[in-house]
This record gives sequence, structure tokens and C-alpha cells, in this order.
Amino acid sequence: MTPAEMARAQRGLIEFAERRGLVLSEIFIEKLESVPEAFAKLAARVSEPGERIVIIPGIHHLAGLGDPPLSVLRAFAADGVQVLIAGHVE
Repeated sequence: MTPAEMARAQRGLIEFAERRGLVLSEIFIEKLESVPEAFAKLAARVSEPGERIVIIPGIHHLAGLGDPPLSVLRAFAADGVQVLIAGHVE
């Protein structure tokens, strides 16, 4: 993904959140060379108390974490984390 495409994707996520009255506190970007570093940071962040909402561009962004994407979604839900799927934002 080029820097311009990444910027466009980030804007898309921010706009998705804003349309729902949400404010993004952080965007976690997974890099191929450091998988699953960003996911680990995200997991630590959503373990904190308070309202926890995760926005992802698509369920495929949860692939490659060791568990099937639907299992990851179920784990988030079991922990009280709401997951919103923004759709194609790139």
C-alpha cells in the first residue's frame, strides 16, 4: 500500500467513525514484517475499562493472527468489545 493509499484508508476510517458520532483515539496499522505487533497493542488497549469499539476495514484484516477471523470477532464480543466493519475504505 502506498503512503497515499494508507492516508486515504485512514481518512476513510476516521470518516466512518465520525458519521457514527465516534472519535478514533488511535489507529493500529499492522505491518507484514511485524505481525501481530499492532494487533497485540490493540488487544492491550481494548482490555482497558470503558467503552470499547474497534473499527476494521473488513474481516479479512483479522486473518493471519493464528485464529480464524470469526473466532477473533467472537473473542472480542465475549470481552464486551464492539466491532464495526467499515467496508472498503482504501
